[in-house]
Amino acid sequence: MAGWLRATVILYRIRRKLNSWDARVVLRCVVIPVFPVVVAINCGCGVKGVNPQLSSGGAVSSGNVSGGNLFGHSGTCTGTSGDSGGNGAGHAFTSTGSMAEMRALHTATLLANGKVLVAGGDGYNGKPDLISGEAPLAANASAELYDPATGSFTEIAGMDSPRFRQTATPLSNGKVLLTGGFSGFGPQATADLYDSVTGSFLAANNMGTARGAHTATVLPNGTVLIAGGATYGGFEFPEFGPGIASAEVYDPATNSFAPTGGMETARYAHTATLLPNGKVLVTGGFSGLDAQSSGNALTTAELYDPATGAFTPTGSMATARGGHTATLLSNGKVLVAGGLINISSAAVCVASSAELYDPATGSFAPTGDIGAAREEHTATQMPDGKVLLIGGNTSSDALGSYGCQYCRAQESTEFYDPVTGTFSFADSMTAPRSGHTATLLSDGRVLVAGGDDAGGRRDTGGSDPVSSAEIFKLP
Repeated sequence: MAGWLRATVILYRIRRKLNSWDARVVLRCVVIPVFPVVVAINCGCGVKGVNPQLSSGGAVSSGNVSGGNLFGHSGTCTGTSGDSGGNGAGHAFTSTGSMAEMRALHTATLLANGKVLVAGGDGYNGKPDLISGEAPLAANASAELYDPATGSFTEIAGMDSPRFRQTATPLSNGKVLLTGGFSGFGPQATADLYDSVTGSFLAANNMGTARGAHTATVLPNGTVLIAGGATYGGFEFPEFGPGIASAEVYDPATNSFAPTGGMETARYAHTATLLPNGKVLVTGGFSGLDAQSSGNALTTAELYDPATGAFTPTGSMATARGGHTATLLSNGKVLVAGGLINISSAAVCVASSAELYDPATGSFAPTGDIGAAREEHTATQMPDGKVLLIGGNTSSDALGSYGCQYCRAQESTEFYDPVTGTFSFADSMTAPRSGHTATLLSDGRVLVAGGDDAGGRRDTGGSDPVSSAEIFKLP
């Protein structure tokens, strides 16, 4: 019995790890239990191709995937890869120094001195579990600085509170406000301030409500709108709940939070985008799900008016989505892209659609589809006005009935061109990532750090935080 159990664990962990590859290798092995060891014979490999829906500029390429040396068997498997062209001419992504800590669902904030503050996140903590083989995940209070001049990270004294799925907001006084987040399965009301002059954290006053997976948006007057979040959850996104409708405003002058009008709909894993007219657009998210239940994200959106301190409904999106991105374009519209539609076993659960919100009409309109469906990705507006989508989870096609409860991280990236309204694939990253960060540096490069290289569903054994980082530079 012990032999069979150990065989199951080993094969499960190998399959889980291989599921994170863009061209996945599927093992076909006969396992013979011989107590107290496991012997595997007749191992072969096959490639299960990943064939994302392509938009203009994308191309499906054939590739060879090395079978490695699993259980003493080595070989080469040939198949089809959904890679968008890989690291071709120009090699847009290159590795840079690694972080001191493995982390995902952290924050990365560009400082006035050009360095990047990386803080919190979840990572491994403790010894591996004997059955699952996993080290437990835990919130992280550590922080480090990335120096673009040297391409290296340096650890600094950490926050007062460990946190992940928190927010980090640069203030006009040069400090960075970090709020809430989860310290386990419960959210917290604590907040930290990072002072780039002294290079240290100090505790801010607490929020009125504990919240994680919320949003923080700097308003035109320099205060910060904190909205929504979840009252329970942490690792098994999106199975948090219930959502929070309340909002509050942080005033740097008094270092305090004060309540403001609540949202029309309780939500978490939503977006909040400052518009040119000074209002804040809130889109999508989830209201709350029971563990292991099926449920849909929200299509609704609303506007916060700082002048009145109130939220009012605006036009709804065509597609329900949470864990998506929303990016203000140079033309004043907002690009809403990707996201998780639901966590059922439906064939379509990660969105490949995108839409534009027009503040002038208060409505959403479709734009070109994303080349590869993705959620918990990043969206970075580049100096030329284009938007770079990086990584994120996409639906797994290997675990059958798990459906959207298991997603795998991906390496692919793509550009959105506001002029043509279309997406086109860019070079792939050096590693798959979701729940990572992407920070536009002062020189126009993008720092991509950490994340999960397997998939974002801890309940299906898909969470593997990493410490690696890479730099994107246009060829």
